[in-house]
Amino acid sequence: MITNISTDRLQPHPNNPRKDLGELTELSSSIKENGILQNLTVIPADPELYKSKIASKKAYPGDYIIIIGHRRHAAAKLAGLSEIPCVITDMDEKTQVGTMLLENIQRNDLTVIEQAQGFQMMLDLGETTKTISEKTGFSETTVRKRLFVASLNEKKSKAAYERGATLDDYMKLEKINDVKTRNKVLETIGTNGFNNEYKKAIAEELRDKNLPKIIKEIETFAKPTDKLYWDLKGYEPLHNWSCGFEKYETSGKLSFNIPKKWEPDEYLYHTSLYSVDIYKKIKNAKIEKKMTELSTEEQTERRETRRKYKALKESGETTYRLRLDFVKSFSQRAVLNATQIEGISNLAFTAVCLGEKFDFSLYSLLAGFEKEYDWRMGFTQKRELKEKSNAPAASVLLMSLYSMLKDNAENTYFYGAESSAEQRGQYKKNDKLDAIYNCICALGYQMSDEEKSLQDGTHELFKGGE
Repeated sequence: MITNISTDRLQPHPNNPRKDLGELTELSSSIKENGILQNLTVIPADPELYKSKIASKKAYPGDYIIIIGHRRHAAAKLAGLSEIPCVITDMDEKTQVGTMLLENIQRNDLTVIEQAQGFQMMLDLGETTKTISEKTGFSETTVRKRLFVASLNEKKSKAAYERGATLDDYMKLEKINDVKTRNKVLETIGTNGFNNEYKKAIAEELRDKNLPKIIKEIETFAKPTDKLYWDLKGYEPLHNWSCGFEKYETSGKLSFNIPKKWEPDEYLYHTSLYSVDIYKKIKNAKIEKKMTELSTEEQTERRETRRKYKALKESGETTYRLRLDFVKSFSQRAVLNATQIEGISNLAFTAVCLGEKFDFSLYSLLAGFEKEYDWRMGFTQKRELKEKSNAPAASVLLMSLYSMLKDNAENTYFYGAESSAEQRGQYKKNDKLDAIYNCICALGYQMSDEEKSLQDGTHELFKGGE
């Protein structure tokens, strides 16, 4: 039965999933002109008192709590209405929250954050993922995703949403186990630095998880060093003796064989963000001055130079992996727009001018071939792999051009290990890398602030100008 109830006796539900009622002016004008076209659904604020009064056929003096119609109530008050038509019902708390959630979801009135909080309320009231799915019409997978969003720091999540965060952005955080790290990365969602910080966080967790296992295998023949090999002046990195944490996570084994014989101090291992590298002593090598032989000022300068260059190396590795991931995940739309076509054509021109021999191992990585690349493969075998992958034409073209330019972690905007100690860590222009960025940005890639500062030479880690 529909009953007219004073607007002043109607209270918003304290657990209404929708926190922001939005703009009410238009709805208020409509109500002023046409009245309330759809009644509200309410429950008595004091259900026991309500039942006793109804049983004795007396008027209920208490207030009512709104279940459905929060916006209509607020707009009606704004329009100056004193009474609103309502249907009085009886619901337990779980049903109240579920009804409000479903009503708002069906109207597409809830943000991702509000949906997540609504599902969490239902869970707290004793529902399960399955029953929430049944009552709201969402799949269990969607419910689980929303509940994950609800587990994040509420204040940081809202701030991220206001910056334009999507559900996919939030769900990436599920791969980060450490809550403190997860919240730190959450603060960057919606900014240019998000992908960069996310990639580093994943790398750090992979390193922390797998490094102890790797060390246990190699500590019998190698000792640790915090110096990069060019600062050791007497050691050199061994070709293919680098164990990446990502690959070790997948295979569970080292990517090289442990030597059967070794001499004391013959081998050292160095840990970076993405791998453990093995160095071997060079016989009769000229050794630089030890730290203790330097002045205090020289020691400080050397430590700072090493710190900055190591950070630059890790930054170069991270930004390369961001480019690689983008090219790897690139998929052709029905029609490429003019900007995208121009980007690929510019990359093609650069590949012709600056490209080297086609790097099929890089292409294999991009295409995700199940069969591991073998350098002895002939053209026919390579073509069969390419056809089996069934990649779109634009993807094949982009991956081919990218592989021809041989992008890698050493493709950076600073002088590397091959340079003199004076040059190492200084900014340098890189036309090939500029061309790669121009192309992938035309395809939708967004450079992080760190990538931009590396490109224009303003990064704080640079030693100086070119």
